[in-house]
Amino acid sequence: MPIKSVLSALLVMFLWGSAFSAIKIGLSDFSPVLLSAIRYFTAGLLIMPFVEFPRRDIKIILLMSLLLCLNISFMYMGLQYTDSGTASIIVQLATPISAFIATVFYKETLGLNKLIGIMISFAGVIVLTDINNQSNVYASLMMIVGAIFSGLLANMVRHVKYASKVALNGYIAFFGSLMMLVFSLVIENNHLETIASASINGWLSILFTALVVSILADSIWYNLLQKYPVNLVVPFCLLIPLIGVLIGCIFLGESFTLDKIWGSVLIISGIFIVQFLNKSFWVSKIGKFRRAKFENN
Repeated sequence: MPIKSVLSALLVMFLWGSAFSAIKIGLSDFSPVLLSAIRYFTAGLLIMPFVEFPRRDIKIILLMSLLLCLNISFMYMGLQYTDSGTASIIVQLATPISAFIATVFYKETLGLNKLIGIMISFAGVIVLTDINNQSNVYASLMMIVGAIFSGLLANMVRHVKYASKVALNGYIAFFGSLMMLVFSLVIENNHLETIASASINGWLSILFTALVVSILADSIWYNLLQKYPVNLVVPFCLLIPLIGVLIGCIFLGESFTLDKIWGSVLIISGIFIVQFLNKSFWVSKIGKFRRAKFENN
């Protein structure tokens, strides 16, 4: 990849990693599901005028919107009771969970390596969770549930036949935000009072996560995926937990504990095993190496 593309990928990882601290700031003023609803409503509203309405994919988009609603709502509810760094680590479980879901529903081969990777990732969550702290256990459970819905959402993308990635992003955000609002009205209270009393930091949190993270960062990411092979781009995502932890420590004063270090190592190692330690990946790499060597000779 050219240096410009590498820097673009690093920028996306920085923005995605910083999103957890921004959300944590927003949770000081807003209830979790209401915060997520306003964020995605803003993002969807700004994207929709510039893309075609995906009429032929509308049924699957509505289902994906529901999965986004549940994914983000549970993630935000969990983040309310833990620090941003820990949250940025646990949500990475979506990758091994997605692999497991693909095996169950789409008959993809799980393989011993993926099974081991999934077990190592969940071991990392156990290390991160203080079982003697009820709020900490609740947070981890909420984040895991959110990761399950994220894994389901990731597998639904294969059913989208006509909509562009940007249109998909915009309309899922919009319809998902309406579902989040309904969910918020059911389980949360004092919405008008919360909105009226929110501080400038709370609103800046929404603007940052909606405009910079959901629109700018995602657009750059989709552009990279269109230009380069997935196996070349996706490994950058392993930086998200590290960036999330560092930003939480620097800007929010969160602790950098030994449990957080070991939990990060286990989860990232599990993701690496699931993503890259498989036969087809290494066969393709070895094949490319042999071809390059033959051409050089």
